[in-house]
Amino acid sequence: MEQYDPLGRWQTMDAGKPVDATGSFNFVQGKQSFNGGVELAKLIASSDEAHRCYVSHLLEYGYGRVPKLQDNAEIKRLAEGSRDGMYSIKELIVELTTSDAFRFRAPVKE
Repeated sequence: MEQYDPLGRWQTMDAGKPVDATGSFNFVQGKQSFNGGVELAKLIASSDEAHRCYVSHLLEYGYGRVPKLQDNAEIKRLAEGSRDGMYSIKELIVELTTSDAFRFRAPVKE
């Protein structure tokens, strides 16, 4: 994000020095290098981790509980579908809320 100033404008120099927007990030698949925010965003968007995290948080919010071991297969299926463009956010929510885990959950004990 070094190529953007505090107001979000594009910059090639910062404090009189050329901007270096290169970097690397450790994904499960290994270290990935990028040059700038757009490349970093594309790496994240195509990563398995980002989609698993996204689906896990949707499940946690929608189900009102942390994901359980039994949820892993469903999270993996939905994350892969999200990564591959098969599910939009709306379709992910529909998939989560029409699952047996959502529809037949036990009542909360007070």
